[in-house]
Amino acid sequence: MIIPTKYENIKENSLIIGCHIITLLKENSLSFLDIHHQLYQFKKIESDYGSLLDTLTFLYLSEIIEINNNLISLKNDSQ
Repeated sequence: MIIPTKYENIKENSLIIGCHIITLLKENSLSFLDIHHQLYQFKKIESDYGSLLDTLTFLYLSEIIEINNNLISLKNDSQ
């Protein structure tokens, strides 16, 4: 799912969604539902919860984001 294919909508690719998530988290910490809502409202990305969770898991394992008290934020050293 990470490498785009010609059959996939590029706006819904995990790397593109991850880029948008990082941009949103530069401003402030957000919850999972807030991220989903802002991606839909401002970026017009209609991703399901599963693909969003996969993208957040990738960012977490890459040590780009951290989760504290149900809020997702960028790690201090990645800002």
